[in-house]
Amino acid sequence: MQHKALSDSGMFILACENLLKHHRYFCFDYVLGDSSFDVTKNYQFVVEYMDAIPIIPINPRNSDPSLPCVGMSADSIPTCPRDPNLAMRYTVSRKIPIIFVS
Repeated sequence: MQHKALSDSGMFILACENLLKHHRYFCFDYVLGDSSFDVTKNYQFVVEYMDAIPIIPINPRNSDPSLPCVGMSADSIPTCPRDPNLAMRYTVSRKIPIIFVS
């Protein structure tokens, strides 16, 4: 039974540590999570401990409303918040292992 006091953001590191404990030879380039994991300690854990790139959408409830927002192009590609003419594109051409956490 899951403890109600433990939030999704609090479970993120525990879930990753458990995965790595049981699969210690796995190596990840990217870690994907939903916006409920948008907490600084989760980003730090992925970068510093897992040596991976976190891909976690920004949770609007945690955002500073004075910062510019990411836009969308006509092709539904996210655009740079500071220049809507710059599309953010996927540039990696090789297949890589990815963790999906939800």
